[in-house]
Amino acid sequence: KEGYSQYVNSEHKTQIQFPSDWIKKEENGKFGVGGLTPLYTLATIQPNTTEGFKSTLELEINDISKYTGDTKSLTGMGDFEKKSIMLSPEATILSSNEIQINNCPAYQIVYLQGTPNTQEHWKIMLTFFIDCDKEYVMRYTATDNQLYDKYLETVSNMLQTFKVNGC
Repeated sequence: KEGYSQYVNSEHKTQIQFPSDWIKKEENGKFGVGGLTPLYTLATIQPNTTEGFKSTLELEINDISKYTGDTKSLTGMGDFEKKSIMLSPEATILSSNEIQINNCPAYQIVYLQGTPNTQEHWKIMLTFFIDCDKEYVMRYTATDNQLYDKYLETVSNMLQTFKVNGC
């Protein structure tokens, strides 16, 4: 795509395009030990502006190979993610539905996350799909509605370029 750069993670066989004037920070961190599900943080991408740190897209992978039954399905993971979000008393789910990412079934949850002891509410769009016993997560977070709306179209276009190249 013209005006876009490409992030590629060859270890996890993922890629996504992002605006060339945005900043990409590679994380490549692994969290979770023992019986916990490993979470891999791949990268954080954000606008290269003074307010850019207030609007970020995080790319993560969760190993769900030990999950059983419906929990591994798109709707099962959607229910699991919604329950996880609602563990926070400051959270409000605005919408949740199945969508398409690059012609693949995906799930998207939009919610507000309050921060304790403040009036601040972050707006978050959690988008994920499942492939090869992994949950591929793209989490767009903005510190307020105005910033969320400002970058929503760009982030939505970025999500449509996300690909997994085999297991």
